[in-house]
Amino acid sequence: TVEQRFGIALLDPKAHKTFNELWSLARRYLLYVDTLLRDLNPAENRLEWFLRTFPIPQLVADNLRQEADIWARGGIGKYVLVIAYHFLRGPDFTDRPAEALPPETVIERLHRRVLEALRQVDTQAGRQAVVADLGLRQDLETYLAENLYLSLAPSGDLVEDGLGSYLAPKRKGHTGQVCSICNRRSEYVQPLRAGILDDFGRVFSNRVLPAREAPQANRLWCPVCQLEFILRKKMGMGLSSSAHYKNSRRIYLYVLPTFSFTPDHLRLFKPLLEPFRQVTNFPVRDYGRDWGLPHYWLERRTFDPDWVKELQSVLARQAEKIAGWGGQDFVGERTLLGRIVGQPHYYLITWEKTARESETDDARIATRTEAWAKALFASVIISGLTSCKVYVTERPYLPIADPAELKATITLDAPPPALRGVLGKRTDEVSLYGREQGRRSGLEQVLDLSSALWVVTTGLRPGKDKEISRRLSRLNVDPLAGAHFYKEYGRENDGQSPFRPFDVACEVLLEIQGGELMNLVEKIAQKSLEIALPLNPKGRGKARRYELVFREAISAMRKAQRMIPEMREAAIGGRRPSDQSIVELKQLAAGTLLKG
Repeated sequence: TVEQRFGIALLDPKAHKTFNELWSLARRYLLYVDTLLRDLNPAENRLEWFLRTFPIPQLVADNLRQEADIWARGGIGKYVLVIAYHFLRGPDFTDRPAEALPPETVIERLHRRVLEALRQVDTQAGRQAVVADLGLRQDLETYLAENLYLSLAPSGDLVEDGLGSYLAPKRKGHTGQVCSICNRRSEYVQPLRAGILDDFGRVFSNRVLPAREAPQANRLWCPVCQLEFILRKKMGMGLSSSAHYKNSRRIYLYVLPTFSFTPDHLRLFKPLLEPFRQVTNFPVRDYGRDWGLPHYWLERRTFDPDWVKELQSVLARQAEKIAGWGGQDFVGERTLLGRIVGQPHYYLITWEKTARESETDDARIATRTEAWAKALFASVIISGLTSCKVYVTERPYLPIADPAELKATITLDAPPPALRGVLGKRTDEVSLYGREQGRRSGLEQVLDLSSALWVVTTGLRPGKDKEISRRLSRLNVDPLAGAHFYKEYGRENDGQSPFRPFDVACEVLLEIQGGELMNLVEKIAQKSLEIALPLNPKGRGKARRYELVFREAISAMRKAQRMIPEMREAAIGGRRPSDQSIVELKQLAAGTLLKG
């Protein structure tokens, strides 16, 4: 029988489930090893290599050699099934059976044995063949010839004109020699590998015509782009091994200097950016006594040394937590800094919220609005921390060549429209201006609004981070959104008044967004308070009466606004109503209050 010829025992799947799962893991690992040997050392007899590496009984080895052609049909070395079994039953587990150990321990022992054997294999020829097949060397030479100019060189060489490739008519498929990421022409373009890019392979291409269905093949990329993303994964900037790009969101924050970063910048920023060298996070909610960053900001609302100290403490705390949860392999929300060497043109900080492919909890899968709201919050803090410009984008590359082109402090590359309430009139940038007009700077104002919205989002039910889109929707159409959130908290908590920092968040929203409408409410409420003073001399009930008058004033203005056509048109069009309509609104609202 097969069991006798190859020395294996086919165990009952239910009674020996643990061993069978370990057997499957070991077989899968050895299949990858078999593929590596095939590609990196084609002259090597792979079956003989496995028989030398693992302790296989002589009779079993002879039977495998006799039937090697049968086991190798289809190009995959299926003989590794027998090798994996004898590894699990071999001398590597004389102390304890394999099924008594954790799976990671078993695979680690297998990995060490394979690595030791691979060190004795000459893979240089195979590596050169793979590099040649990918076109890395040739395309790198072409890339340097296109972009590197030496002043000491007596002459320069013109590269082949790629205009013909750009002028070629677009088709409903991917264009032959143009990279879909950098738009360079290359003779060595290949379909991209989604596992290296950590993104979908059939979207975000500007090189195809619209069609009912996406092209069946992945879009193309050049060897230079492929090499860049391979290096990113080697430096730990890719998704964790357990995460899947289908359920993950990534936003890139490029920290840009005026010209370029110097070694002095590196020494200056080292204490500030030290937490980012590990995997950390910007927490937006409080966990017991551990405050989130929005809470800390609303307590001070200024970039002073105490705030920076609190910020570093929170980031260090988060880095310590994530290190305990897996560090680089942590699946969830995290922020990390790319490697910095010499004098880089920018610092790359990646914000991401990752999830496994099989994730079913919608709270663990970020929406686009949630991701951008958190990335905006992080970018404002980073800009205030470093005094540098920040470019925020979903693209894995920087789409500008000269930082001097960016005039704003923070530039957002196609953010969701829902963020317009936070960004104000400038829907894709954040500016430092504002203090020269006696107001808070644009940076501080955006941080005020972002912090207030996150406090409100986490304080109201259901409290999920993705509910930030609902709060933004209310803020975009209602100047008195702070009062609405305050009232909603009371409805959800049996009329109780909110605690800090929720009340501060509502106050900040009314202070920034209320405008003339908030001034009108304050005047009406103040006059009503003066008229309706409590009868007793101690003034008890004054706060309650103020709240009732305030709510009645808001309700009166809403009803009156619906009766004025011009006021409705101005609200829909986002423009200031005329003075006459404002006077009419005041009269109608005041009349309603006097009748009450």
